[in-house]
Amino acid sequence: MSKNPPPSCGLLARVSNPRPRPGSGKSRAPWNGPNGSRGRRTILSVSETHTVFIVDDDPAVRSALSLLVSSCGWQPRPCASAEEFLRTYSREPSACLLVDLKMPGMSGVELQERLSELEISLPTIVVTAFKDHPLAERALKAGARSIIGKPFHNQDLIDAIEAALNHDA
Repeated sequence: MSKNPPPSCGLLARVSNPRPRPGSGKSRAPWNGPNGSRGRRTILSVSETHTVFIVDDDPAVRSALSLLVSSCGWQPRPCASAEEFLRTYSREPSACLLVDLKMPGMSGVELQERLSELEISLPTIVVTAFKDHPLAERALKAGARSIIGKPFHNQDLIDAIEAALNHDA
């Protein structure tokens, strides 16, 4: 049984030298990456740290998202509520926000609207089990870059984070 390669993350890039797939027994077999890419993956740069703020009321979701974010070389900053995020937020040069749509107290959309009032421009990805809820449409109108439905594929979320972090590129 072959193992799946790790997800593609923002600090990784394709290189032309193929390497054997782990456990394949073949000496020069290329590694097949996401979307059919081939070749060895290597770290390009760790000098620029990207911060991913994670706002979700579910501790298990915060923990899982933090683990995924850190596995990609990004710095997770988890918060249990929108109010906690607003109390602890400090501007980061390269950052984005993952926020749950429906939470006790201030919702993800209300957080987006509050950030707009404070003139804080932070690329936002809404992660929600209510993708078809009217609040999701409101989140897009409030400036969310994407809505990711729960459950989601890790690669879909990683791609959305990469796009958000590279929005000025």
